Amino acid sequence: MLMRVTDYLDIHLLNWADWMRQSIGVRGYPQKAAGLSTGGASEEFDHMVEDEEKRIARITDTCINDLTPMQGCAIHHCYLHAVFQFRDYETTLEAAREGVRERLKRKGVWMGET
Repeated sequence: MLMRVTDYLDIHLLNWADWMRQSIGVRGYPQKAAGLSTGGASEEFDHMVEDEEKRIARITDTCINDLTPMQGCAIHHCYLHAVFQFRDYETTLEAAREGVRERLKRKGVWMGET
């Protein structure tokens, strides 16, 4: 199923789905070697963006976990391709998306609205 990004909610939910699919690995430095910085504590822009995406994915995960079980299943079905059966999937998914949108706003995540 090809997801069509229509607003910031889609961006946050797709970011969450990518975050959910990543392997956790082991503690420590599973994919990077330990290094030493010689000077200031500056970080590359890409690293800062990656950290922010992970932070928002964790917030999105919390918002999804706060939904009703059926709404949470609808989100998992749509974005993670989990297998669930629904009587009224479209209505449940739309209610779940609106629930996530409102929770993200309350937690201060920018949704592209002024």
